[in-house]
Amino acid sequence: MIAHTYGPARRESVGAMAEEINRLIEAEREAERRIEEAKKEAERIVEEARRRAEEIIAEANRASFTDLEEQRRREIEENVKKIKAEFEARAREVEEKGRANFEAAVSYIVNLVLGVGP
Repeated sequence: MIAHTYGPARRESVGAMAEEINRLIEAEREAERRIEEAKKEAERIVEEARRRAEEIIAEANRASFTDLEEQRRREIEENVKKIKAEFEARAREVEEKGRANFEAAVSYIVNLVLGVGP
């Protein structure tokens, strides 16, 4: 009976089981290799997405800053135009008053210099 347990059929059966175990081990190693590759690819994709998101955020910040800068520049230009217009209006007003009073001022000075009273 002992001889029957370890006979050629039993050895063949054990050999088939060992072969099957080796195939399973090899399949497991292949699966682990694929999982590692998938992890690396996922990490690469995540890193690329992070880099692109940072670029988009930086671009948005630059665009936002540029827009604010342009808006501020326009506000300053408008203020300069207002101040210039106000200055020119006041200068015209003073000039008109000067012309209107010029004759009277010259007459007053001439009378003052000549000693003639008003």
